[in-house]
This record gives sequence, structure tokens and C-alpha cells, in this order.
Amino acid sequence: MKLKALIDKRTLYIKNTEYTTASTYIQEITGGKYQIRLVGGGGGSAYTDGGSDSYSDTSWAWHYGKSGSDGGTFDGLAILPKGTLSITVGAVGTNQAGKGVASGNGGDSYAIFTPENGEPVEIARAYGGKSGYPDGSNFQTAVEGGKVTYNSDYFEVVYVAQQGMSGVLKWSIKR
Repeated sequence: MKLKALIDKRTLYIKNTEYTTASTYIQEITGGKYQIRLVGGGGGSAYTDGGSDSYSDTSWAWHYGKSGSDGGTFDGLAILPKGTLSITVGAVGTNQAGKGVASGNGGDSYAIFTPENGEPVEIARAYGGKSGYPDGSNFQTAVEGGKVTYNSDYFEVVYVAQQGMSGVLKWSIKR
């Protein structure tokens, strides 16, 4: 009995590069099929003491803690001619404490393709997750996960285009 090797000529992966540090990475590409996976940075967690009652007593005030939401996830097989592919990896959001803090969102991860002698075009983006700290004054609602966008003109197959999970809300009464 003879053994034979099977080579799938539909997709040839010459270079397998994974970027895990927040930054922008640029690659010259020769054209072909490229699997592009993007994950937006997760949002940082947050908590607050919930304030005080009319007697300046915090013992019966609500205390909230929330996780940030997940970033969006994208995975697709792009058909790209010769050009430059720029991949930006979004940072994870920082944890936040106390009232009045509105930062801590995760960074977006995205791919920009510039064809040879052409203009750059964003082909996919996985938005970062939101911070557990709310944009408004309502600390009692969970923040939604990062969304995903992509340009279908460039992708032969989209395996995953999924919004990130919402953050989780927890609360307690300090007594």
C-alpha cells in the first residue's frame, strides 16, 4: 500500500505571522490569498462607591463593579493583489476606579490594504470593547461589546465576524 500526500492548492500559506503587541505592522505582499484574523482589545473593568445618602453616609450606598466588554472578532480569507498590508493591533483597556473616569476602552484592531500604485482602503476592523465605566451617569447598565466591519469586495470567505460579549455588572450594598 502506497501513501500519498495531499496538497490543497486553493490556499497556500507561505508566511504565518502573529502580532500580539499593540502597534502597527506593515508587510509588503506579492498578491494572493491571505487569512486575516483581528481581535479588538477588551475594555478595562471599573467600579465606583455609588456615592452617599443625604446624611453623607456611604454605609447604605450601592457599590458597583463592572467588567469591560470584549472586543469584536474577525477572521476572513482575503484575495489581495500586490501591495502593502498594514495591520494595527489594538491595546487592552486599562482598569478604572471611582467616579468621573471615562477612559479605559479597548483599542480597535484593523487591516488597511494599499494596492501597488493605489490608494489605501480599510478592509476589516474589529472594534475594541468598552470600558466598564459608563459613558453617561448610569452605572447600572452593561456596556456592549466591540462591533466588526469589513469590506466584502476583498474577502472570498468570512469565517467569523462577531461582536464582542457585553460586560458583566455586579453590585453590592456596603453595610
